[in-house]
Amino acid sequence: GEKKIHVVVKSLNSKSMDISTRISPIYREYELEIRAMISEKLTRGKVDFSLTTENTSSASSTSINADVVKSYIQQIKDVSQQNGISQPQDWWIVLSRMNDITSTTEQENVDEEEWVAVKKAIIEALDQLVLFRTQEGEALAKKFKEKIDNIARLLIEVEPFETCRVKKIKERIKEIGIIYKLVEDYYIPVLELTYYWKMW
Repeated sequence: GEKKIHVVVKSLNSKSMDISTRISPIYREYELEIRAMISEKLTRGKVDFSLTTENTSSASSTSINADVVKSYIQQIKDVSQQNGISQPQDWWIVLSRMNDITSTTEQENVDEEEWVAVKKAIIEALDQLVLFRTQEGEALAKKFKEKIDNIARLLIEVEPFETCRVKKIKERIKEIGIIYKLVEDYYIPVLELTYYWKMW
């Protein structure tokens, strides 16, 4: 064919569907249909979609904008005269560096055959993204399972130490209880007597 279709779909995890599109002007009329295709395939996520074309025909569709060229030449002459700067010896070298002296004529109408090819490319790109999501999900699930199994194994290994630790905690609680009892039976009455003595 004379045209390459470039479809790029990028996605980040998100609870809702958020679609951002960059679509070539000739396909702009199909944007709603494209968005529907994306929503149906992906259901959720922050999606960045790009649809562009590249003309591969040997016949160039680029033309020189004569009015822009004349304007640049006149401006350069005026600036040269006002500032005492010599004019370019090779105008084409200077003009070729100007971004807007050429214009590209794009196809205005998209026939049914081309749109079928574009839709096929979009579906293939979306299917590849869904496949990648699936593979990524399976890899994450495997990693989580490994972590959980590791935690379960370590819990079994620390169980003997846990029994000893619980025993020590209970002993400390008993010691604290005894100390509190001593404070309650002896120190608190002494403090109360001291308080009353100071009052009198």
